[in-house]
Amino acid sequence: MTGTEKELTNLKAELESLLSEKYKSVIFKNDKYKGEKMFIGHTGKAVHIDIIAGYKCLVIEHAETAEEAERLTLEDGDLFYPEEFLSKNDLFKAMLNEIE
Repeated sequence: MTGTEKELTNLKAELESLLSEKYKSVIFKNDKYKGEKMFIGHTGKAVHIDIIAGYKCLVIEHAETAEEAERLTLEDGDLFYPEEFLSKNDLFKAMLNEIE
């Protein structure tokens, strides 16, 4: 897998679709992420997938609650470089390990 900005954007959308099957999704209302999805885990923790185009990677941002995420108190998790994974499914599994 590669990591151009367009490819990362498409990959992010695919991963968000997979996350939507597993977690409740909520749409951000704040100005920075307006219209983007965050996902609420089983413990109430909120996560958001973002792109870091300059590094050609994805990052999962965490907050303890959706309310904290809306206030932009998200913390960056691990960086995920698509070229380090053989498939989208492998990348998704690695992200789930971080989320759960």
